[in-house]
Amino acid sequence: MTILLSLVSRAGDPQPPRFNAAPILRISNYFTGRDLEIDLISRALSRSSNNEPRRFAIHGMPGLGKSQLVLQFSKLAYASHAYTYIFWVPATTIEKLTQGLTSVLYLVDHKDRSDPDQALRLVAARRWLEMSPDNWLLILDDVTADVIPFLREHLPRENSHGAVIITTRTVQVANEIVDAAAQRDCILELKALSTEQSATLLIDAAGLGESGEFDRNSIEKLVNQIGCLPLAVEQAGAYMKQKHIPANELRIMYDENALDSVINWENTLGKYQKRSVLAAFSTLLQDLDEVSPDTRNLLSVLAFFDPESIPLDVVARGAERSKRHLSEKSPGQKASSIRRMTSKLPWRRRKAMVTDDAPDSTLSNLSKSGSLLSLICSKELMREAMNYVEKYSLAQPLHGNSPSLHIHDLVQLVLINASVSSQREQEHHALAVGLLASAFKTIKDPRSPQCWADQGKLDDAMPFYKRALAGREKQLGPEHPDTLTTMSNLGELYREQGKYDEAEPLLARVLRSRETQLGEEHPDTLSVVHGLARLYKDQGKYDEAETLYARVLAGYENQLGAEHPRTLVAVHNFAVLRGRQGRWEEAEELYRRALAGSAKVNGNSHPGTRAMMENLAYLYDEQGRDEEAGALRARFREVEESA
Repeated sequence: MTILLSLVSRAGDPQPPRFNAAPILRISNYFTGRDLEIDLISRALSRSSNNEPRRFAIHGMPGLGKSQLVLQFSKLAYASHAYTYIFWVPATTIEKLTQGLTSVLYLVDHKDRSDPDQALRLVAARRWLEMSPDNWLLILDDVTADVIPFLREHLPRENSHGAVIITTRTVQVANEIVDAAAQRDCILELKALSTEQSATLLIDAAGLGESGEFDRNSIEKLVNQIGCLPLAVEQAGAYMKQKHIPANELRIMYDENALDSVINWENTLGKYQKRSVLAAFSTLLQDLDEVSPDTRNLLSVLAFFDPESIPLDVVARGAERSKRHLSEKSPGQKASSIRRMTSKLPWRRRKAMVTDDAPDSTLSNLSKSGSLLSLICSKELMREAMNYVEKYSLAQPLHGNSPSLHIHDLVQLVLINASVSSQREQEHHALAVGLLASAFKTIKDPRSPQCWADQGKLDDAMPFYKRALAGREKQLGPEHPDTLTTMSNLGELYREQGKYDEAEPLLARVLRSRETQLGEEHPDTLSVVHGLARLYKDQGKYDEAETLYARVLAGYENQLGAEHPRTLVAVHNFAVLRGRQGRWEEAEELYRRALAGSAKVNGNSHPGTRAMMENLAYLYDEQGRDEEAGALRARFREVEESA
């Protein structure tokens, strides 16, 4: 780890305000080992490669401690002044990445942090990272294959002061993000801890170190039995501490409770070890169920939330409103209310829904969830419940003004599998939906969901659009202008999430209705055509997109004029399409037209003008026209400085 000190000379004198935005409070109290891995990361990131940010990828199965390793590295690197700024971005979905990358602007107090244009904020965040004179570290946690195209577009491409670390489950994703051919030692496959390290971790977690009364041989056999997986080892230690049992007894319990299901991702563990790892979690959950059934039930419900950071204050608000709502209803009304709430918020990983023909027992259980709601509504009971989950190492509560809960994805998998096995999946899913829907039942500003969507908080905005659409179709009819506007917004939201199959039929339906009601060249009709054109462009259907872009541009020019802001945006987007088609001359002509028009109408310092300037520079990059790209970027910097 001493290699970290060598980075100080590169960082220079750190300028205030320094910060480490990584959630280092999640680092386990029993973190051990990984010194070699930390040194490897340090050495890899200390080497410059031209003027590009250095990249490093860590891959491996869940439970190995990839996030723990990076958090520990960030803590040490920040303490040694290797980096002035450290950013942490959850990276499982495009919406999370968008929210995380644009949050860079808030952390550095950037002038464009509140700009309503999400695309501009993404460009501004990337440009800040590319131009910062201070050393920074960007950590992308749990990158998936779905977000690779997005990252290629939005990761910083220059600035040797920067470094990027990603964690991911697969080597394929690691190779996609990090150019292994150009950078040496830039990909690390994280392995399980050694038997000795795992035994030390279990001894510490079980609190055996002070007494010194333990059978080292039995402990080593136990940790090998659960694959030396740090998360499972720590939970085994927590269980031993709570139950006051030795390692040899826990080994027998794991044998007796081994599950038939196995982990569904590729790894090097044997089938027996996989079963034992799952058995380790299941044993803890079974014991928690005996000690506090409501806490166990709460965990089962929260497993249907995004496990990265579950907002407990929002859950509490939803519980309070649900409790009041259900107390005012008859049993029949309660079942109906539950069905309505469940139909309005899909769970992105499993579409388990309570339908009208659901078993009566399920709806009865939902309407009798008073004890769980009472637990969530009580600060004292919730504090006790969080103590339980923390003691058993099943989740990590973070206290403060906005309390939250982090559930490891391996624990989440076991919780959901347990719900499926006990035939309570629909019940737990419905309660999760009900809590979230109730928490946001009243919105003072009816445009708030649109605001969230603009900020990249697509998971938050989605349920509101679905609820609004269902309500407007019922109250106003499917062809009412307000209904069509909401439907169009929902389609755009799906497009931004990459859910093209859901987006296209909605936008096509809105377009047909707009054409019938307003005509083919009405600006509101053309706005929908524009949305469909972007959808086809995102899908790589360039011929279909070209036809629609040409229609949009001609229509806007005819209806609004050649220099109207909407027209100029259409010109710019058409230029982006031409660039993707490799039709450089046409793309350049359109970019120049959009840039000149925006500069004239909005001024050089307008965010839209600056974004057009930046995209034209990248068009030059793609053609190898470095001098022209450099000149345009110099102009861009002058505009930014004057702004």
